[in-house]
Order: sequence, then C-alpha cells, then structure tokens
Amino acid sequence: HPEVAVNVMEEKIASANTVVEKAKLNPDFAVAYNNQSLIGYQSPDGIAQKYFDAGHRFHFAGITVDVPLFNRATKAKIKAGRISEDVARINTEATALNIKHSINQLLEEYKKQNNSLAYYEGAGLKQAEQIITSANLSFKNGEISYLEWTMLMNNAVNIRLNYIEAIKQYNLTLIELNYLTAK
Repeated sequence: HPEVAVNVMEEKIASANTVVEKAKLNPDFAVAYNNQSLIGYQSPDGIAQKYFDAGHRFHFAGITVDVPLFNRATKAKIKAGRISEDVARINTEATALNIKHSINQLLEEYKKQNNSLAYYEGAGLKQAEQIITSANLSFKNGEISYLEWTMLMNNAVNIRLNYIEAIKQYNLTLIELNYLTAK
C-alpha cells in the first residue's frame, strides 16, 4: 500500500541520517595540489628583482587530517538517529496493522452489503412491485382511499430508495477495499 511504502522510505531516510552522523566521527583526509604562475617582477630574496614569465611555475601540495576531538554532540545525534529509526519502524508496522484491520472491517462490511443487495434483488424489489400493483388495483376499484394508496406507494418507494442506498454503500465499500488492497 502507498502509505506503507512512504513509511518504509521514512525508515530508510532515518537510517541514512544515522549513517551520516556516524561518518562524522571518522577522521577526514584531504590531499591538495596547486600549480600557479606569477608573471612579472618578483623579489624572491627580498632585495633583487627577478622577472618571472609563464614558464616559471610554483607548485605546492598539502595533506590535511581532520580528527574530531569533541564528539559528544555527534554521539547524541547518532543516538537520536537510532531512536528515529525505531520510531519510523514502529510507524510502518502500525500503518500496516491499521490497513490490515481496515481491510478486515471492509470485508465484513462488503459481506453485509452484498447480503443486503441480495435481499433487495431477490425479494425486496418484487415486494415493492406487488405493493404498487395491488395499491393501484385497490385504489382503482375503490377498496382503499387516496390516503391509504399514498401510504402504500410511499412504502414501495422507500423499498426502492433503500435498494439504491444499498447499491451506493456496496459500491463505496468496494471502492475503499480496492484502494486499501491497491487494485
């Protein structure tokens, strides 16, 4: 699921941050080389002037060793990084469990909505048709009043509306289930 994938990436980021902080404890080495020419009159001994053209080059090299001496803050950052890794791992596990729980709930809801649809398609809509047919016949023959006919028609319409609501709930449940199972 995308949420779990995001949490896994956060785990990797926390782990990488810890590795970066650990690397700060290692000594750092650097080697440098520079080649430069100064064109014009120069005084190498401080008294006499000498002309240097582009063919006269000055070379110098350097080696640097950087050893961290004060590393209490870095060690604290490493400890915080490990805690961040644990938090990210727990968040991933919690998200995965929440998604599994949601899927199980939606499967139960899916079964319930499927049973509801089966009832309406099997018996409910037929009952609504029978109510409409008998109410119209009874009203036409004068056996019931307009008020009774209205109440019977209202019952039939409510059965149909409930069927449409059951379809809506079934579809919403199916959409959520597809989202969580990444289909």
